Amino acid sequence: MLATIEESPDVSAALSACLVSWCENPYRLISLHEMLQVFAQEYVELGRALQAWMRSPEVIAAPFQNFSNDENTAFLESLEAIRAHCQALGLPVCDDLAHQTIAQVNASAKTVRRDEAANRMAELHRCLIAELKSKLFFHVPAHRTPYVHLEFTDAVGNITPFLGSELKKFNDAIASFPSIGYDVRQAGNAFTCSLFTACVFHLMRVLERGLTSLGAIFDVSLAHTNWAPALEQIESKIREMHKEPAWKDRLDYKEQQEFYAQAASHFGIFKDAWRNYTAHARGKYDEQEAESIFRSVRAFMQKLATRIHE
Repeated sequence: MLATIEESPDVSAALSACLVSWCENPYRLISLHEMLQVFAQEYVELGRALQAWMRSPEVIAAPFQNFSNDENTAFLESLEAIRAHCQALGLPVCDDLAHQTIAQVNASAKTVRRDEAANRMAELHRCLIAELKSKLFFHVPAHRTPYVHLEFTDAVGNITPFLGSELKKFNDAIASFPSIGYDVRQAGNAFTCSLFTACVFHLMRVLERGLTSLGAIFDVSLAHTNWAPALEQIESKIREMHKEPAWKDRLDYKEQQEFYAQAASHFGIFKDAWRNYTAHARGKYDEQEAESIFRSVRAFMQKLATRIHE
C-alpha cells in the first residue's frame, strides 16, 4: 500500500531529496503532484501505445492482411516500449504478457496479421486495467502529516528518517526514555492512517515505559504485575519517603515527593481513563479522542523526563 499526501512544508524537503519509485522504496510518501508528473505520464504513454494498434486505420481497413516487415518491426518496438512503461509502473503481469507476445512474434516464420496484433493489444489492455485495480493508494490528509514517521532510501542505499513536527515534540522524552521511540513512531503512523484505537494502544505502551522507570526508583517492578498493584506500592512508598534517610536528607526532598506523587496520580488517571479500556479491548477511539490522548501523553512524558530517566 502506498500513501499519498497533499504537499506540506514538513514533507516537501524530504521528497525533493528522494524521488524513487514505490517499488524501490515502499515506505515513503509521494505527493499527488509527483504522481501526476511521473505515473500519469507513464500511463498515458502506455495507453497511446496500446490504442495505436487496437484502432489503427490499417487494421479497420484490412484486418486480415499481414503486416509488412516494417510494420512488424514497429509492432515489436511498441511492445518493447509497453514493457518499459509496465516496468516503470510496477506492472509485472502486463510486462510478462508483452514479453511473451514479443517471443511468439519473433518465433513465427511470418509477420503478424493485423487483426491478431489488435487482439494482442486488446488482451494487454484488459490485463493493464485488471493489474492497475490491484494497486491501492492511501491518501493522507495534510493535517495528519505532522504525525508521520518514514525512512527515505536514496539511490546508494543511505536511509534518512523523517519525523513529522508533532513527533519531534516527543524528542526530549525519547532522550530520557529511548525505549519509547518505537511506540511513539507507531502511534504517529497509526494516527496518520486513521487507526485511532491502535494509536492509543501504542501510547499506553509509551506510558508503561514511564511507569516502569518510576517504579524502579522505589524498587517496584512491573515485570510480573499490572498497573494497579504497582501503583499502589509506588504511592505507598512515596507517602513513606519521610521515613527514609536517603530521601529525607536531600535538600529538595519536598519537591521530589511532590513530583513523584503527582506523577503517580497521573498514571492512575491514565490507567482508569484509557489504559484498562484499551488493553482489554473495550475502548474504541475516534480521531479527535486519539489526538487529544496523544498530546496528553506527550506532555506528561515530557514532564516526567525532567526528573526520571531509563
